[in-house]
Amino acid sequence: MDVLKLQVDVSTELNEFGKNEIRIQTNKDKSFQLRIGYWEKLDYSIIKKIQDKFHISFTEEILEDEDCGMLYSYDVYWELPPIEDEEPMSNCCSDPFTFPGWPDSDMCSQCKEHADEWDPEELEELEESLESLVDNNPDDGSWVGR
Repeated sequence: MDVLKLQVDVSTELNEFGKNEIRIQTNKDKSFQLRIGYWEKLDYSIIKKIQDKFHISFTEEILEDEDCGMLYSYDVYWELPPIEDEEPMSNCCSDPFTFPGWPDSDMCSQCKEHADEWDPEELEELEESLESLVDNNPDDGSWVGR
């Protein structure tokens, strides 16, 4: 992958979202770091659109500064980084929680509603329940309205 082209493409895409002051630092591994404006936080919907368009991964880095508050930068990987501790996802939209993350924040970053942590085991149980309902009901529709 041409790293310079990817950096230009991502910068151009950010410009389309009104983000014109962009700083990029290339790292030695399969990534580069973005800083928007004066350490601005990027909206999750923008990150998601760019990730989907270029098949890359963003990792948000947050520094807390006594004078300036929260400072945001983003590591952009064109090959997925090794999985460490996965961030919990909301059970409404399956998106990360707002800063500082679960359990300190129960606000979904996508829909901005209060949510619980998404549990993959719950999904498996739900799928099994639905399969059981389908298997135990006749196809003729006679079970409707009971």
